[in-house]
Amino acid sequence: MNDDHTLAGNLGSLTGLARPALTDVPSVVDRLTRISAVAATLQPRGEDDGVACFSRLYQQITEDVLASYENGSLFRCGDFIIELDIAFAQRYLDAMLAHGTPGASVPGCWQLLFDRRQDDGVEPWRFAATGVNAHVNFDLAFALLDVWERHPDDPLGTTDEQYDDYRAINTIFERNMDSLCGKFDAP
Repeated sequence: MNDDHTLAGNLGSLTGLARPALTDVPSVVDRLTRISAVAATLQPRGEDDGVACFSRLYQQITEDVLASYENGSLFRCGDFIIELDIAFAQRYLDAMLAHGTPGASVPGCWQLLFDRRQDDGVEPWRFAATGVNAHVNFDLAFALLDVWERHPDDPLGTTDEQYDDYRAINTIFERNMDSLCGKFDAP
């Protein structure tokens, strides 16, 4: 971890955490944990830094996805949800890497969170919601395409099974919502 507690130093540390590519869901959880911890060192916002807020929320949801997959309680389509989870998380890391790379193009929805992550007066839940919006409304479709393009001749389950697993993520959000609202003092 970088001991430079400036915005540039923190961004450098986060950019380093955006590499290498993710390989499994435990590595996603680990990376989100480390991103949240590094982002939270930036003052004056600390734990309320926008990247830290979104990464904590994302970590909690990802831990639940992994637990649900491992115990067989929610998903029925084999490795589809695991590959989707990894591809989805990689898109967040790719946006973070682009943000820390001079001249690279960052999607505007992510640029908003990255540029305003230390703004005074922004409630932590708003940062978390901004990240969820960028990730779900922008990255999710591309992550699905990434998974499908990796398996053109051997799809991971039927279309109906994939759709059921995709929708099961809503169940995970529902069962985490009260806890997340409490953590972020959301209305």
